[in-house]
Amino acid sequence: MKKATRPIAWLVALIVASLALQVPFAHGASCASKPPEAIGIVLDVGHTATSFGATSARGIGEYDFNLKLAQRVRDELLRTGFRSTTLMVTELNGYSGLKQRTDRANKRNADLFISIHHDAVRDDYRSPWLYEGEPHYFFDDSKGFSLHVSPRYAESLRLARILADQLLASGLDFTTVHQPNNPAGARMPYLDATRGIYRRENLVVLKHTKMPAVLLEAGVIVNRDEELVVSTPAYQTIMATAVAEAVRRFCNPGEPPTYRVVKVAEKDILKIRSGPSADLSTVGTIPPSGRGIRMVGACSGPWCEIDYRGARGWVSRQFLSSE
Repeated sequence: MKKATRPIAWLVALIVASLALQVPFAHGASCASKPPEAIGIVLDVGHTATSFGATSARGIGEYDFNLKLAQRVRDELLRTGFRSTTLMVTELNGYSGLKQRTDRANKRNADLFISIHHDAVRDDYRSPWLYEGEPHYFFDDSKGFSLHVSPRYAESLRLARILADQLLASGLDFTTVHQPNNPAGARMPYLDATRGIYRRENLVVLKHTKMPAVLLEAGVIVNRDEELVVSTPAYQTIMATAVAEAVRRFCNPGEPPTYRVVKVAEKDILKIRSGPSADLSTVGTIPPSGRGIRMVGACSGPWCEIDYRGARGWVSRQFLSSE
């Protein structure tokens, strides 16, 4: 098979070096008692550069996907005020590497631990195909995200539910490939079947962390179409925005979230529609610098019902980012 691509060596070295220089998070109460800049968040990049996890339908190692998405999530968390966010990469493989991840997070007294991964299926269920003249393997019957938590820590499930709700509200769906009656996946029971959250008793990064911990499978990279989708900046932005908003809601359950306009040209406007379609009438507008936008109902696909300074209607989710 085509050898999986490797991330640029100097980038990995820079991240590892930066981790060694950072001071530990202050030990204290849960994140609900802290301002955003003091909330310690560890973003764990799943797998390593030399043991890269799953192989995508086009022969790319999962680690590459994990690193790029984790960097995007980190940037969004920093941008939204969570300045004690750390991107954690690990060079050790096997159990030692997994234990090192939890030890680092525990020693830093982090408030939250989020492990970033991309999904696959059991090898026996993949089918061969040729890509650029070389043999590869795919499975197109599964797509979507999934969340995995250990039930030993109730707050992990609460965080996973909030994150799942954000992803669903963004128009994404979860995969059912890991449920017990599907032999292609992990065959794990649901903790929440309405949100794609699975019970994982023995995953080291969930079992041994001493803070709310969630493992996010951001998409199924053995699915040929989904592999292309999860590689796009647009998809990564949806994921990053959902994580940042989930962290804010988890740590400040009584604070309603607000959003700002993005991707609208300086001389253009964002139209508020009477319903979830660009074909419906305009009931208001938002300038490209608009802020303080609030969600007032459930999203319908890529459209969300919002309120902006008293103007209520529907806008496309792609033009909103959490503040």
